[in-house]
Amino acid sequence: HVIEAVRKHRGPELPIIMQTGEASYPWVKVQARELGITLIDKQDVETRLVAAVRSALGLAPAGA
Repeated sequence: HVIEAVRKHRGPELPIIMQTGEASYPWVKVQARELGITLIDKQDVETRLVAAVRSALGLAPAGA
């Protein structure tokens, strides 16, 4: 897996956000949860991406 390889080189705490059109599939959700990554469906990019990036960077939510 790319995620496992990246974390091997950058550290296990590296926040990862994955955007996919397959986010609604249960097996994708399970894998994301097991890998500790934020999963965003293609349809939710406009509403969830900024919040996910701010969270990954340890920043307060927009407008807070």
